[in-house]
Amino acid sequence: LDSSPVRMSLLSIAEQESRWMDDNPSEESRLANPFRPVKEVQLTRRLWIITDADGHEERVEGEAVIGQYPILEPGGRPFSYQSQTNLPGGGPGTMSGGFYFVEGTIERPTGSEFFAKCPYFMLTRPRFMF
Repeated sequence: LDSSPVRMSLLSIAEQESRWMDDNPSEESRLANPFRPVKEVQLTRRLWIITDADGHEERVEGEAVIGQYPILEPGGRPFSYQSQTNLPGGGPGTMSGGFYFVEGTIERPTGSEFFAKCPYFMLTRPRFMF
């Protein structure tokens, strides 16, 4: 099994606003796209594309992560888990993909679903497995 730690969090409102300012440098742009902080999101599903050293790909899609639908709040505690996979043709390999979230919660959405892309990362076998 190859594994990698995965950690997700929601930016603080101050960081959200700072990035919004960077994306909307002009007064005209800021008026056309007013700042609206994201106050809560809940993970709904995930998508991973796993590629082994020989270039064989496996697409993994499904609801939740490790059976959980974490709720994230600005500056709140990150959600972390250990992702593991059997690589299609053996290790090492890579993973790319990301997570689908709904603004608000699944039961009380306040916005639409969106995709948060996870940076491409290497999969390696841990030196020790317990």
